[in-house]
Amino acid sequence: IISQFTKRLRKTVHDFPLFVREALVEIKNQAEKMAQIGSDDGQVQINQFLSCILFVNLFIPVILSPHLYGISEKTLVETEHLQEVARILHKVAYREELEDQDIFSQTDISKTNKFIIKSYSKMDKYLDKLLA
Repeated sequence: IISQFTKRLRKTVHDFPLFVREALVEIKNQAEKMAQIGSDDGQVQINQFLSCILFVNLFIPVILSPHLYGISEKTLVETEHLQEVARILHKVAYREELEDQDIFSQTDISKTNKFIIKSYSKMDKYLDKLLA
């Protein structure tokens, strides 16, 4: 599910609503003015901030409530899986690893944390492409 989601996101990055892209570019520009320009930590924080805005406010609500957006009807089984996908994307957006209290029944924490860590650079590339 996650790989399908990310592949579709990358393919449709330029179909993203222009007003959202413009708003994110403006937020990025303002954040860069306030951050230590050129520092890796400053860029990491800016990307974390942008990914939180994008995922926590747009993608995760759609994932958790697809029926509200006319995407699909959800069942109890789908809901549990969608919650797990949303939790993982939330952790990627915040650049955090899963902890014991975050575990869902089918989640292998060490494998999932490896996936999350590897996804940081993919998130950065996605944001660069989106905001280009």
